[in-house]
Amino acid sequence: MRSRFYSVQLVTCNDLICNNVDYTYSHVTLRHRSWLDHVLISDDIIDKICNFDIVDSVCNTSDHLPVSFCFNTPDTASCSAVRDYGWDRGNIVGFDNKTDVLSSKIKRHLYCDCDNNSSCCDTSHLLNVDIYYNEIVFALTQAADQNIPKVPKSAMKHYWSVALDDLENNSISIHRSWMEAGKPRQGI
Repeated sequence: MRSRFYSVQLVTCNDLICNNVDYTYSHVTLRHRSWLDHVLISDDIIDKICNFDIVDSVCNTSDHLPVSFCFNTPDTASCSAVRDYGWDRGNIVGFDNKTDVLSSKIKRHLYCDCDNNSSCCDTSHLLNVDIYYNEIVFALTQAADQNIPKVPKSAMKHYWSVALDDLENNSISIHRSWMEAGKPRQGI
């Protein structure tokens, strides 16, 4: 097993970088930058790498910049992330309107003359309730599919709010201005 490990040819991925960042480590006070962080990969799969980037983001408070890349494989297409509705980014008015239109088409009269003190045992009544329920769920799902984007469940954050969206957008805007100004150490 050891000889097999040593026989693999490893290469760096520096030539694959998609953005203009030319360092992975920065020591601000010493004004030093270097390629400290690397990705080594077997040379027989280097052609499968796509979107190789060094991530220079305002969200990163480390002096190391993350290295990010994706593998382009046939299996990637079949693996889909679990997705959920991103209600905070959706068209809520459109959803409400479509829900009104679709639910107005649901015409189901539920009537039961069974004794009120016991549960209904008439299978046609139970089937009618199931159909009614499924029609409501279908209407809501159709309205959501047409008006609310789906996002990966891993991207959902239970603690996130609209106020945090505003703060994040403001922070990103300020970071861009700082970058465009040449990353000055004082003011912008």
